[in-house]
Amino acid sequence: MNVDAEHDVKLTANFDVRRDGGLEVLYTVENPTQQDVFLFNGLWNLNEQSQFEPDKQGAYCYCGEEETLVLFVGIPPLPGSKTPFFQIVPHVTHLEAGKALKFKIDFAAPVSEHNPYFPETDDSQFQSVNLQKLELRLQYLIRTQKVQVQPSKVLPGLFELITPEALADVKTLSVATVAKLKVRQRTDTFERAL
Repeated sequence: MNVDAEHDVKLTANFDVRRDGGLEVLYTVENPTQQDVFLFNGLWNLNEQSQFEPDKQGAYCYCGEEETLVLFVGIPPLPGSKTPFFQIVPHVTHLEAGKALKFKIDFAAPVSEHNPYFPETDDSQFQSVNLQKLELRLQYLIRTQKVQVQPSKVLPGLFELITPEALADVKTLSVATVAKLKVRQRTDTFERAL
């Protein structure tokens, strides 16, 4: 993962663990730079009819190291234990230079691990774990000549990246907080390397 510690694009977040065990994350991305950026926050999945639909959670989730729930908004890595037919690349939001955008992710209780390459089924198995930290990771791409997009046919108002070679330049922002949350951790086939 290419974590960008020096670039001027900023990520801030407010994590609200609700009494019912749900989680609300309000996050802001500020771009005080001279260049536009694209945020990989247009997450999608295929439904049972193999049609594109917006991801219901708005972030991929997994139990990470040090009792951390990682909320990943970006390009999930290809799984190591199976070969998918295609790579899932979220559609992007255009953030102009000098602007900021706010977003909300709302997780119903109980919060569950989620990876699009390992969708939850009726046979999925879970265990309840208590976590002590929440971390939001967001991927983005600086707009350059080699970054080409077209309007999304699936997610109105967003764009689809049509130059896969630009993925080598993806950067990751991260913000974390200390907070207790009970999470349903997958115990069946599932990969956490997001």
